[in-house]
Amino acid sequence: MIDTNLSQDIITNLLPAIPDGVFMFDRDQKVIIANPAATKLTGLPQEGFYLPEFTKLFKKRVKVDIDEVIKNVLSKGVSSHIEELSLVRFFYEMFISPTFDPAQNITGGVIVLHDITSIVEEKEKYRALLMGIGEGVIATNHEGKVVMVNPSAQDMLGVKDTELVGKALTACVMMVDEKGNSVPSEQHPIRLALSLGEKLTTTTYSFIRKNKTKFPVALTATPVILENKLLGAILVFRDITREKEIDRMKTEFVSLASHQLRTPLTSIGWYVEMLQSGDAGVLNDKQKKFLSEVYTGNKRMVTLVNALLNVSRLELGIFTVEPELTNVVELVQSVIDEQKQQINERRIRFSTAFEKDLPLIQADPKLLRMVVQNILSNAVKYTPEKGTINLGLRLIKRGAFVDKQKVNEDSIAIVVSDTGLGIPKNQQNQIFTKLFRADNVREKDTDGTGLGLYIVKSIVDHAGGKIWFESEENKGTTFYVILPISGMKKKEGSKQLS
Repeated sequence: MIDTNLSQDIITNLLPAIPDGVFMFDRDQKVIIANPAATKLTGLPQEGFYLPEFTKLFKKRVKVDIDEVIKNVLSKGVSSHIEELSLVRFFYEMFISPTFDPAQNITGGVIVLHDITSIVEEKEKYRALLMGIGEGVIATNHEGKVVMVNPSAQDMLGVKDTELVGKALTACVMMVDEKGNSVPSEQHPIRLALSLGEKLTTTTYSFIRKNKTKFPVALTATPVILENKLLGAILVFRDITREKEIDRMKTEFVSLASHQLRTPLTSIGWYVEMLQSGDAGVLNDKQKKFLSEVYTGNKRMVTLVNALLNVSRLELGIFTVEPELTNVVELVQSVIDEQKQQINERRIRFSTAFEKDLPLIQADPKLLRMVVQNILSNAVKYTPEKGTINLGLRLIKRGAFVDKQKVNEDSIAIVVSDTGLGIPKNQQNQIFTKLFRADNVREKDTDGTGLGLYIVKSIVDHAGGKIWFESEENKGTTFYVILPISGMKKKEGSKQLS
């Protein structure tokens, strides 16, 4: 509230010092006095005119009815703010406040014009930049409602910005996962970016266009935070249809090549075994040594080809999943028994902690065995002699935490920890990618394919579970696998994983 019971000397001395334009007016909207900045901005005199002469300067450049706003200020005594007005090539924000006499009767009001030209020009510069880039850009406010859509996003989605602006992005732009299931609004990247305050990047989703067709995208959702205040989020995405198609062609080629390789490799193995058994005559020690090298090399090649085939079947989606009620404890124990010889040879201290009365789960035993085999064999292989490995199985209730990660439904946790080589910190984000092997592992072991953990993660993801690890180089690694009690979904396919 502005008290008009100010001396003329104060008004006369104060107003000229204010850089913003100031107009003081009475209840009849007659301007009593305007400061020099106001007359410079508008070209109007310092007093003696009525506000309609002032407001008509802006009428063609603003959607708000300024005359109506002023009437409301004078009748209701409530201040008002108009965010952006243009006058010639300048931009202003306008503050309108009532003035009162000592009895709190409205006597008129004050208008302040603040120059925001530099701010608007900077905003327009960034807006022009966003509008011109080839990737789709959608900006939302802190509630997830769209405030800006650039032309590239409009073209890709087949919509106009007027169809999106002001609406919740999660409600007006549909998204599906790799299985074609709709992504719940709470799992939408923009919603997660807003709720978690973290940047999210993914290539596992597709957008649904207005004409109901879909296209896969690589997207990034980034929260906009200023001075610890969440202002909104920005979604940046691009169409990766072509990239997906190229990946599919590569996968099909790998599958075809692997099939062609497996037949001769199998034949080589058979013939080597026949020679070693003496079917073609007695071998001398040198010949036996050479054949042993051939047999070992062939076996490595067969392992690699089988891994490549598994990867191609996973990526092409042609693998079969045949779940059945499975006793996880028995399955894990059988995998441990397979590794017993190596564990004993390396004199590793091995311990287990199996929770009693774990429920049976619906799982494909072959796929679950591959998961446990890979993680446990890695632990054995990369733990030095006299090291330690612990394997635990326990039931985790919905809402509980495992290593700071919340479990969304009742699950079984498989935890394998070792005191082995560990994983270098700068390479940990690559562990589940294809053909990757950490530097410290390659130096000590040349037999690995770099595909095992990629396959394991693909299986766990398909089962609706989670897999992650904690590791420190030269101190060891702990792998966590969370498998929902609800188990794996049956899937018809043309091939089983080898």
